[in-house]
Amino acid sequence: MGRTHREILKLRDLPQFRDINRMHDWSLPDNEANTIAGLVIHEAQMIPKTGQVFSFHGFRFEIAGRNQNRITKLKVRIL
Repeated sequence: MGRTHREILKLRDLPQFRDINRMHDWSLPDNEANTIAGLVIHEAQMIPKTGQVFSFHGFRFEIAGRNQNRITKLKVRIL
């Protein structure tokens, strides 16, 4: 079942697209990356810093954790 606009999904072990799309009835594109973290890096065209926020594909992505060049935690909200 999909999430409402007010709910924020906090992701730690950043799942593959097919899993997250299926679990939450989302349709995030999977043609440029295999994971949701990869999508954020691709769309941002950079490795984001903790606290940065991006909006694309109808979602808001907040970088909640990073370890070197890897996003480790994300907060995701439907816009």
